[in-house]
Amino acid sequence: SMEPERTLARLIMVTGMRTTEARSLRLADVRAPAAGDAYLTVVGKGSKPRDVPLPPGALAALSAYLRGWRATVKGAWLFPGKGNHQPVSADTLERFLAGLASTHGLGRVTPHTLRHTAGTGMLAAGIDVRIVAAAMGHSSTLTTQRYQHPDRTMVLDALTRGGR
Repeated sequence: SMEPERTLARLIMVTGMRTTEARSLRLADVRAPAAGDAYLTVVGKGSKPRDVPLPPGALAALSAYLRGWRATVKGAWLFPGKGNHQPVSADTLERFLAGLASTHGLGRVTPHTLRHTAGTGMLAAGIDVRIVAAAMGHSSTLTTQRYQHPDRTMVLDALTRGGR
């Protein structure tokens, strides 16, 4: 099943998580309190933990994944790889994205393209650069400001269409 890769790609695209952060998520890292906003606890660069908010659309996709395919698989990883003893590999995610890009006639799409698309989208939506920097785990807003040149907005459109 491509469900882990599809859901993982959508999460990266919406939240801007680094691939390594998203791949190493465990089921226990998903926080969806009865009251209040849902979020993921990730361990970023330099072993710094941070909370990544889950917008409603991302939460809905993740909930469907958890109730569906993921409910049939044992193990602690949110996105399990071969044998469920380790997370899905970077190579597997890259192959999935290459296939999706090819199907939808896009250029090269990498996991970092998704992260970049998320940052660009948040800034384009008018979210304060300091908030975007915190969400993406940037230690400097200068890093985040590089995302203000939307060069791959068509990727977001195609992945959203292709992810349904």
